[in-house]
Amino acid sequence: MNISHNFFLYFKDNQPILFNYKEKKEYSPRKEYLRALVDYSNTEEDITEKENIVNDFINTDILTQNNNQDQPYLNYYAHMFHHITKDTSNAMADSTEEEWAGQYLEVCKRVKKVEFPRRGQIEDFEVVVTLPQADEVNIDLIDTLKKRKTIREFEETSVNIQQLSNLLFYSFGYVHGVEKEYGPFRRRTSPSGGSLQIIEPYVAIFNVEGVENGIYWYEPETHSLCKVNDHFLSGS
Repeated sequence: MNISHNFFLYFKDNQPILFNYKEKKEYSPRKEYLRALVDYSNTEEDITEKENIVNDFINTDILTQNNNQDQPYLNYYAHMFHHITKDTSNAMADSTEEEWAGQYLEVCKRVKKVEFPRRGQIEDFEVVVTLPQADEVNIDLIDTLKKRKTIREFEETSVNIQQLSNLLFYSFGYVHGVEKEYGPFRRRTSPSGGSLQIIEPYVAIFNVEGVENGIYWYEPETHSLCKVNDHFLSGS
């Protein structure tokens, strides 16, 4: 028998938890179970005399004829993360698919009756920076994809307000303008369920020419920055 690779041990409120990350099931083993598992893992000591414990290990797939080891996705930890975050809501719900779907619909009905919180308005802010109109950008998609790379070392150089304007407009601005098909909603370049676009962008500015340092909320309707705070903490 082998100890399955589908489990890891962690502690919650000082209590040991064996978690099957593929099946998304948790077990709270007693001390004698942990001791038997440790003995078997260290020396493959014969624990067959502990019949009840062995049977429980087999029934929960902790002990298997094979080790259940798959070809890892990138590495073992990424492999675990992939399975833990896969189909989480349904798999971890203590209900059938039909029951889970019914619960989801009930939540939707309750949410529909709740009034959305008031979205910020430009009039709420004392300091508003109107950004210059974004430049027209004509870049080939394939060329853009080829040039994309992750950078972890940054130079202490400033950007100008036009560069910031372009970045915010093409990331979070209403690049499509007014569209009757989606009214009263406005689309951005990123997709959003129901075209709700509920993500609100905030910018930490500390090296932009022509803009005072601080935390700003980007207001896409008028393509403006609204200062939320003068100060922010940054790592040294």
